[in-house]
Amino acid sequence: MAAAAAGVADLKAAEALRTRVRSAAGAREKHSSRYSDRALISLWAAIVDLGRGDHGVGALLALHANETTWSVIGEVLRRTSEPLDAYTHLERYSRLVHQGLSITVELSGSELILRYQQARDCSKQPTAALAAGELWSMGNLALVPMHWFGAAIRPVSAALRCSAPASMAAVNEVFGRTVSFDMDESMLVYNRAELEKVRRPRSHAS
Repeated sequence: MAAAAAGVADLKAAEALRTRVRSAAGAREKHSSRYSDRALISLWAAIVDLGRGDHGVGALLALHANETTWSVIGEVLRRTSEPLDAYTHLERYSRLVHQGLSITVELSGSELILRYQQARDCSKQPTAALAAGELWSMGNLALVPMHWFGAAIRPVSAALRCSAPASMAAVNEVFGRTVSFDMDESMLVYNRAELEKVRRPRSHAS
């Protein structure tokens, strides 16, 4: 689990997190890789507590995520040859991760613009848990070039709906230095030419 790898939780605490999310899940969810909003919010609330109340823990965990994070989508990404192809597939299959998730990819001149949206009412949910979840989700998207293709490419800019966390170290490592908070939408902007130069290393090929 990324929480253990990041040093946020020891193995015992990580197992307690798994137990917590399973207990919040319905009977069907316990046999699935997809969980309800209720189960996920419960998980992120517990992780934020472990991170001393700072939702920046979501970005920290994204840095330590591995291929199993992506579940069935990981099988799709493993077969892509370049980041542009990977993001296009994420746009197509995003609802396999969560039914209410929408990822759109726009190629505009020299830029690739990725937009992330959850079709749900979050007004009654804990703010810190939602913010950590957003940093985790957007962080994993931002790190696709690094984690799947071994390319040290970060977004030119990132826009996030959540507020800025207390600690920005992991956020800047994931998203780069140009990050805007409290925005109307979650968005990553890449230099298209940089992404087009990247191909999957032979050692990462399926």
